[in-house]
Amino acid sequence: MFEIVMPADVNLPLSGGHYLIVKNKLNAGETLEVFARMRLAADPDHVDPLQVGPAIALGYLLDWSLAIPIRQQPADVVLAALRALEYDDYQEILETIKAHDARNQAARAEKKTRQAGLTASDPASRSLAAVAGATSG
Repeated sequence: MFEIVMPADVNLPLSGGHYLIVKNKLNAGETLEVFARMRLAADPDHVDPLQVGPAIALGYLLDWSLAIPIRQQPADVVLAALRALEYDDYQEILETIKAHDARNQAARAEKKTRQAGLTASDPASRSLAAVAGATSG
């Protein structure tokens, strides 16, 4: 079940006719960057709960329909743009991206479950040879 994450963009709707353009999926490197942004500066072995939402947003967010341009801007510029928004708008963006991330995680878990079901053999199931009438002797 090894998979290369191919770059793809997805539009996520926001209220007021606005939208976000986000990465469909994060690859391993991008995911590790998200985890690194979540760490407490004083204690890198622990997560700073205030950084979880922004870290996920920075991992996924490519652009938006808002007036502040963020496409291909460094993470600190995008974070400053997010923090310049009214709090309710900021929360809507974070929740929209976190919901997208949760859907990705659920789809991956479902795919793993399906693949595990396909590879595990049911001891009660008959082999194709037995169904065709072959004998072992």
